[in-house]
Amino acid sequence: MPRKVEHWLYFADEATRAACRDTLVAIEFAVEDEGMAEEQGEDMPFALVVSRVDSVDSHTINGITLELARLAGEYCARYDGWECAATREAAVQ
Repeated sequence: MPRKVEHWLYFADEATRAACRDTLVAIEFAVEDEGMAEEQGEDMPFALVVSRVDSVDSHTINGITLELARLAGEYCARYDGWECAATREAAVQ
């Protein structure tokens, strides 16, 4: 069942975050948050949280996360994973 899935990425600087954000928006991700993530250390303090409605079956979500990790690599960023709300249907499967 498709649902809103949030993804976290971290960048070394604002310019790179902005460039990656524009790419993600072009492929229909919504920007949820942009800020500083002090817990990520000094090397990747610029956070970007994006979301999109997708299925979270293993085939679909694995493809999405691989693409986001690849994109993060292009921007010298770090993809830090995803999360979504649990649903009863997901728990039953």
